Amino acid sequence: MGKPEVFAVLGLAAVAAALALVVLAFVFPHGSINNDEAIYRLQAQAIEHGHFFVPVVRPIDAFRPWLAAAVHNHWVLKYVPVEGGFLALVGAIAGTPTASLPVVAAALAVATWVLVREVLQDRWSAFVATALVVLSPLVFVQSAILVGYLPTIVLLEVFMWSAIRTVAAGAVAGARPSAWRCVLGGLAIGLAVVARPYDSALFATPVTVWALIRLRRQIVRPVCWYVVGALPPIVATLLYDWAATGSPVRLPFNLLEPADRPGFGPRRMFPEEPYHAFGLHSGIRGSASHLLLTILWVGGGPTLVLLALLGIWRRRRSAPALVLAAAAIAFPVGYVFFWGAWNASKLWHGVRFIGPFYFLPMVIPIAAFGGAELVALYRRWRPVAAVVVLVGLVSSVLVAAPAVAADARWSRQDGAVLAMVARHVAASPPALVLIQADQEYVMHPISGLANRWDGEGPLLYGLWSGTTQDLSVVASQPERHPYVLTLFGAFAPHPDRLAATLRPIHVKSGDAVTVHVAGAGGARRLTLTTSASVLGCRDSILGGWDVAIGASGTISCTPSGGLAGVAPTPLPLSPTGQWDGSLQLGSGPGIVGLTLPVRISDGRVTVLVVASPVEVVGTPPSGLLTAD
Repeated sequence: MGKPEVFAVLGLAAVAAALALVVLAFVFPHGSINNDEAIYRLQAQAIEHGHFFVPVVRPIDAFRPWLAAAVHNHWVLKYVPVEGGFLALVGAIAGTPTASLPVVAAALAVATWVLVREVLQDRWSAFVATALVVLSPLVFVQSAILVGYLPTIVLLEVFMWSAIRTVAAGAVAGARPSAWRCVLGGLAIGLAVVARPYDSALFATPVTVWALIRLRRQIVRPVCWYVVGALPPIVATLLYDWAATGSPVRLPFNLLEPADRPGFGPRRMFPEEPYHAFGLHSGIRGSASHLLLTILWVGGGPTLVLLALLGIWRRRRSAPALVLAAAAIAFPVGYVFFWGAWNASKLWHGVRFIGPFYFLPMVIPIAAFGGAELVALYRRWRPVAAVVVLVGLVSSVLVAAPAVAADARWSRQDGAVLAMVARHVAASPPALVLIQADQEYVMHPISGLANRWDGEGPLLYGLWSGTTQDLSVVASQPERHPYVLTLFGAFAPHPDRLAATLRPIHVKSGDAVTVHVAGAGGARRLTLTTSASVLGCRDSILGGWDVAIGASGTISCTPSGGLAGVAPTPLPLSPTGQWDGSLQLGSGPGIVGLTLPVRISDGRVTVLVVASPVEVVGTPPSGLLTAD
């Protein structure tokens, strides 16, 4: 490789790194809609402090991290710590794990150049292919998200390059395959397999089978060197799996939910999710949707895909080219049998905004063969090539612009929520913030709502259950100022306008407790609902009521303004005079209700009261019930 080629590669790598930083700063300043980012961040924090596992904060159900399973006194996160270890290393060196993003983007450019040049044996085709990869909407969007897809592709490219070079060396009489190249390829495939086993199998199987067939009698020496490289990450992962799950062959990926696996049948990601029937029809739909999105999200769009198909046909006698093409074909075929693509495209829908990331490795062969044909077209008919480039550029912009705009809007919505919490934590540290939303995990639906790896620090996030568990959670953190953060809207993915309120909560306790309930937004009536009864209060012209709860198990309400209340209603106390339950406060259509956890024990009443918002983000429903 001459100096011009070196400078060309370094230039593309610099562009890739710059794009990752630009997208991070302007599109994902507060994270993406892929909440797996939070898992890798948390794992990296723990590893940076010398721990592979995150200690449990009790009660367990109130502090469960996203997609984590409790084992003894620690959390086991869903993914093996390959990406998390890399982020920890970069974080220790650069001070932040996000510094890994431009590094990975630049490495992808270099690895693509090296692989495509080896396959096509043409430096200009390799240069154009690398540029197409760097400028693909799918690549530059994913390059700013802290997940393991791009790093895995870099590893797989290194392995394929190593395998092709090894076969080429074996074809030369008297030549011996390079030991260091085999060890490097083995290390790359070992890391890729433990990081993303299914993707690695799909991408690496064609080149592996071809190499084994071509090397034949010369296979022993290179295989030994590949094993030397692959063995350390594989052995380390087996040991990690043993510590995490109790078995070296049981993956943490399935520890929380065994039904999250390849094959057909009932599937779900976590135990609280209903089962989804996943069969052949669903697999075809999910893979077809991903394939269509991939055609749109590669640099150059459908035009480049057509050129790539032509390029594959013209190179059908080249074994390395067919191997690379087979790696692309493996993904739409293989993902028919894994529900991830169907879940992402048909249930979650997030791939419309951050791209079909499961098929991300397909970008490399499409860019390689499409880029080669574009170079050939340029050499013959430059005006036609210019038109093709323009059409491809326009199609990419039309796909990327709306998605990127939506991603930026949602990330800033998340940032507004995080900033609201931070302002009040700064005013009254330390704080406990219980998240009230349609979810079962911390770090979801906003990945930034995450705890420090050790559960310490000025801010601790938990989950609002609306039960007496919330009383136990508040009691377990007596030094923290408690709040409830209520998120309004659905999260599949985020709505265009997310609303949130931050409300202080406090505990009232005594022989009897009276809670004043106020209704904003025109509330004039109130209903009190428990597990055993429904009590309708008299209308209040002032929009307020005094709700009284007695230790004897009675509940009553009196409207503000001196009007008479209604007769007390008894609660179903246990024979020992105990009651644990929730008081549901409602006020009709357009008014957001309120839940007050209530405990009656040993002649005392304890109520967790939700007060008026200290701050509001967005536009929540106009009517909110509050208590004090």
